[in-house]
Amino acid sequence: AVTPTRIIGKAKLFKLNTNDPTIKKLVKLHWEIIKEETNKAMKEEVAVH
Repeated sequence: AVTPTRIIGKAKLFKLNTNDPTIKKLVKLHWEIIKEETNKAMKEEVAVH
């Protein structure tokens, strides 16, 4: 799921393996949640004004 990229001092840096099917589903779910929350916030903002 994660791939090591480099080491800076004692810190090990990683990145998501975007070719992994599980990660692809996770990213898709993330954007669906963002879209839903944005739509909900926009509706609430319109209702307030």
